[in-house]
Amino acid sequence: MAEYYLNNKPLSDFGIVPSRSNKHIALSGCFDLPKRIGDTYFDWPRENGVDPYVDESDIQFDSRSIRFTGYIIGNLELNVRSLQNYVLALPELSMLSCKWGSWNVKVNKSIDITPIDKNNARISISFVEPTPDLSGTLPPISTIKDIDDYSWKSLGLYIEKINGSFNIKPLKSLDVTQNPDRTIRSTGGEDKGKVTISAHVVATSFEDFKSRIKSLYRLFGSAGLRTINYRGRSIYCFAINGFTITNVIMKDIIVAKFTCELIETSKIIHANEDI
Repeated sequence: MAEYYLNNKPLSDFGIVPSRSNKHIALSGCFDLPKRIGDTYFDWPRENGVDPYVDESDIQFDSRSIRFTGYIIGNLELNVRSLQNYVLALPELSMLSCKWGSWNVKVNKSIDITPIDKNNARISISFVEPTPDLSGTLPPISTIKDIDDYSWKSLGLYIEKINGSFNIKPLKSLDVTQNPDRTIRSTGGEDKGKVTISAHVVATSFEDFKSRIKSLYRLFGSAGLRTINYRGRSIYCFAINGFTITNVIMKDIIVAKFTCELIETSKIIHANEDI
């Protein structure tokens, strides 16, 4: 069983054992790309889609939320008091670490402890990582252009589905006031669309897994629009809510669930292509 540390102190010192809330690790959110902050687009009512803010200077990311879940085993009252005293004495930022990585965090909100019986309880600790490391490098350019200049396989992604690429977008509603007693409805341009990528990250080792995740940080966190080529469509889109990495399975190979929602600005339908 992996040990987890807070400011270099084992959580097992407080009777805490990790659960597997995120399949094989007790941390969730630790590999996510956070959402963007600030204005991310402008919606012109009479024009199709939105005007994306995707210049380098526009792109800033929020802090990352991380959650540890586990159990307190034995001497519940004593362990809770010891943990409380320790957490209250922590510096502004502390190192949360385990065999899977380390994160500079602060304890966020209250620590949730739910008693199971007299001596045991479930515990959930929420952390915030103010300045996550989102650096990464992209793989070599591929001959297959699934997204921008890269194939899904070169990014370590195996696509389950891409939802929304065939959707028909509604028209925007406009309020046109003719006089104080009557307002009529009018229509503007097409509303923005949303495309959701559901896939699995597959890696041969944990080092390979980290490299794959960092490549995805670089791709989905970069300036400009992404171009997804899928089933006879070229979809121009950008991410504002980052992506999530869940259900991490650490065995002979590493497999995790990848989910990313993107805003579609426009798309081109290619005639006579198989879908």
